[in-house]
Amino acid sequence: FPGVMEPAFSSLSGYFVAILLLQITVLTSEQFTVSSSRSHHVVMVGSQAELSCQLSPPQNAQLMQVGWFRDRHSQMIYLYEDGEEHSGEGIQNYMNRTVFLKDALEGGKITFQIYNVTVFDGGQYHCFFKDGHTYEEGIVDLRVAVSAFQEVAIILLMVLFLFFLQILRTSAASCLHPRV
Repeated sequence: FPGVMEPAFSSLSGYFVAILLLQITVLTSEQFTVSSSRSHHVVMVGSQAELSCQLSPPQNAQLMQVGWFRDRHSQMIYLYEDGEEHSGEGIQNYMNRTVFLKDALEGGKITFQIYNVTVFDGGQYHCFFKDGHTYEEGIVDLRVAVSAFQEVAIILLMVLFLFFLQILRTSAASCLHPRV
């Protein structure tokens, strides 16, 4: 009706209801962080490495996009999305040596196992969890140690390589400059 004033509390109560709904929405879209089992993981060449990441607070990650990659998404190793597991471009280096364990996804945990670890497996591994617009990742630094015996074997191989390289140089030089 024209000229009838609305009570001041009705617009104020609408404001409070909007704030309350906004807070409820924020509370129901669960936020999370990601922690890794160990930030530095040291294993011997030829052994097994097990890298794990966990959601905090623990929650079901079966409907999330989760995975492992190296070097800032450039080498995706594993991706789990929509209930299916996908191997990434970076998997060639890990063929027949890795397992992506997803049996603990219900509790918010993913694990990546590498068998027969090589020195080339060393470096940073990133795990990630994505739920809608929320994305978090953890980093595990895998360090690969070499035993004294393996070090001696590597040095021996390098010496043999240099020796054969010298033989090739000598024989190539004698072919280029034959003695008369």
